[in-house]
Amino acid sequence: MSEKNRKPIAALVLGILILIAATAFALLVMEHADESWRPYALWSLAAVMLAWLIYESLTIYRIARARRSSRGSRTRDDRSQVSMLVLMNEHGTGIQFWDLRDKTGLVIGRSHEGADVDIDLSETEYFSLISNYHAVLNFTEKGWYLADAGSKNGTSLLKAGSKQKLLLAQGEPVPIQPGDTIYIAEETQLAVK
Repeated sequence: MSEKNRKPIAALVLGILILIAATAFALLVMEHADESWRPYALWSLAAVMLAWLIYESLTIYRIARARRSSRGSRTRDDRSQVSMLVLMNEHGTGIQFWDLRDKTGLVIGRSHEGADVDIDLSETEYFSLISNYHAVLNFTEKGWYLADAGSKNGTSLLKAGSKQKLLLAQGEPVPIQPGDTIYIAEETQLAVK
């Protein structure tokens, strides 16, 4: 059992023990005390029970809220599923790496005078086929998306497990996942990790 699960259970057990002790005390007072003390014993027991119910309700609310937010953060953390782009050589070996974590948008292309791109492919073998602003990657709540930026020689995506490349239309984003391969101008391969 994880530490997170032990804390609510320990609080519940402690609350039940306090309720049992308060009930036993109230019964003792009602049985052995003067008649004038009996209403105080009942009121004390009711106050302890009410406090315990409020505490348990708040605990249940906090746990439910934490679970809801963790589900929401999983959606936001889908970016951690796609964490890297890898430039592959003709032998299928990674030769350059770009970390996508903590990024929200990237431009793929060639850096040139007066403008830099995030994923610079100007040193690749087929650099002359790559447009200055070839493609863009954007992160949304649903994950990473790839779109062609109006390149001359196109951007294609080979989905993991598929044998047919999808040619991207300009400005129409397509989701990417680990295992996909991005083809820039049909020759330069970027593996999605």
